[in-house]
Amino acid sequence: MSYLKIIFLLLVSINLYANIININEQTKSIEILPNSEIYIDKNRNLTIEDIIKQNVKFEKNNKEILSFGYSPDFDVWIKIVLKNDLNKPIKKILEYNNPLTTNVDFYDVNKNNYFQKDGLLTQNKDKYVINPIFEIELNPNEEKVYFVKASSYITTLIIDLKLWNENSFYQKEIKHQIILSLFFGAMFILGIYNLFIYLFTRDKSYLYYVIYIFGLIAHHLVYVGFTKLYMFNSKILLDILELSSVLVALPVYALGLFTKSFLQTNQYPILNKILNGFLIVIPISILFFIFTDDYDKYRNSLTMLFLLFLMIVTIYGAIKRNKQAYFILFGWFIFLSSGMLMFLSSSGVFDIKKFFPLFNRNFICNGSNNFFNCFGK
Repeated sequence: MSYLKIIFLLLVSINLYANIININEQTKSIEILPNSEIYIDKNRNLTIEDIIKQNVKFEKNNKEILSFGYSPDFDVWIKIVLKNDLNKPIKKILEYNNPLTTNVDFYDVNKNNYFQKDGLLTQNKDKYVINPIFEIELNPNEEKVYFVKASSYITTLIIDLKLWNENSFYQKEIKHQIILSLFFGAMFILGIYNLFIYLFTRDKSYLYYVIYIFGLIAHHLVYVGFTKLYMFNSKILLDILELSSVLVALPVYALGLFTKSFLQTNQYPILNKILNGFLIVIPISILFFIFTDDYDKYRNSLTMLFLLFLMIVTIYGAIKRNKQAYFILFGWFIFLSSGMLMFLSSSGVFDIKKFFPLFNRNFICNGSNNFFNCFGK
């Protein structure tokens, strides 16, 4: 009987310490997910104690990013095994590279299941970084098992884990926040500049473009995590996220008004009627998504369809030799392409970073920000 117990413990140990990631001081950064294992808890009732005691069977993962789209009905568990190759203690930072995930829980089973909570709605006054991070310490030649549980009932669930040296991480973080600050500063100046042009010219096209810019700023401040880090507490942020359909639709709706005014679509009766139809239906759809949670995964579908239609209107205008259409066609192509990539990535259909490693979700839609000023009216 004792032999059976020993065999059982060995099997449990082998399963627990599968896919060991060896690290040392030279490991500046490493993708964690391809060397980890995952388990999807569809009932959302497992605790860390259940995971360990029940010897839950995890599956090997080979993807660098896991995109599940809008997935409020299950938890994703990630098992990570790290080994310190050095004869001295080592410290690392585990970064969860997505500020929009609602809940991110970190467990260290070697410290009596030490638990740390982070995520979109978790407020930490001592935290000055955008993404959820967890500190990891390993003694000389020590091997440890960690678990991360991720779930998201408000935003789409996209999991991206990276292990960093402390210095490398904070250098990257400072650079990242500086670039974002410059981006938002430039966008704000662009919006103010066009607002003054509108005040002097009273041309509604400029007003719609200003609404688009400030709508895009509001959306991106939430999207990149600045609102949580520097602006609002978790309660206010939750109220804002309840209006996420407005945040998504506002810049697109403003672009619809801009297109109608700038291209003078009255000269294209059929397209103009369809455009007017979108401008009526979109506000109704926003109210619908605000008062119901059952169809949240479809809340961006209509706005993406509207973007596609606006591109068609612009192409048609260019074919009809509308000079105004020439001015914005290139900007529309960049805007639609980046918007579609963002939509497909958030839906879990297309992994952007797999095909475009340098693609930065934070600056999506940025390619169209300057098309109005660059080409003039």
